[in-house]
Amino acid sequence: MHYRRIRRGIGLVAALYGSMLLVFFAVGCGGGEKATFKDIDEVWARVKEADQEIKSLHMENSIYYMNTAYGSGPVEGIIIDYNGTDFHEKRLLFDKVVYYELVRVGDKIYEKDVSKGTCIESQATPAGDKAGEYISTFLELPSVADSSEHRGTEMIGGRRTEHYFLTLSPQDIMDLFAGQLLGGQQSYDYSENTGGSWDVWIDSENYYLIRCEINIRNVFIPEKIGKGDIRCVLNISRINEPIIITPPI
Repeated sequence: MHYRRIRRGIGLVAALYGSMLLVFFAVGCGGGEKATFKDIDEVWARVKEADQEIKSLHMENSIYYMNTAYGSGPVEGIIIDYNGTDFHEKRLLFDKVVYYELVRVGDKIYEKDVSKGTCIESQATPAGDKAGEYISTFLELPSVADSSEHRGTEMIGGRRTEHYFLTLSPQDIMDLFAGQLLGGQQSYDYSENTGGSWDVWIDSENYYLIRCEINIRNVFIPEKIGKGDIRCVLNISRINEPIIITPPI
């Protein structure tokens, strides 16, 4: 998938590759053949190759605050449909209430303010790029993780997937997210974070990224919420399936 790569200043620290655990597993490929991967580098080379072949998708990204003084729960979400040229983005409060939509069909872009019930033509940033930015960041995570572990084969959304678990140190979190965008929020303070983890599910046959979960511990959350944990969940489906997007007006 030819996305505009987001410039996050992520440090691709080569030394951390050495600390990653080697994984050995076999997955089914076309024609009944088996492909054996000896290490995480080879696995992710295949994942990145598969990413370039994606022409359409449905993506849902949800952000949760966990273990705060006010409890835990969903805060915001983004849903994106992309078919190679057109896109439809929805932004949600509490992962349920749609408050904003952005649609591109052909050479026209529309913004919809759900609360006001208005829809206008716009020059807003294309959401197709935003989908690529999220996915690009997730694809770089193995390069900075302290360790990785293959946790077996699982079914996700009707697809057979390989589940991996990666450990992220406090410095990994700082390198990846400090001062950067996560779910539309740029003002999290990660300076006292105590590390985190990343679960990822990869399509066993085509190597598409299907699901990711990032957990970051001990983050200072704005809007007077204070310290808590952040959970980010990304689900990708309808890969290379027909997706029809129509103008909202």
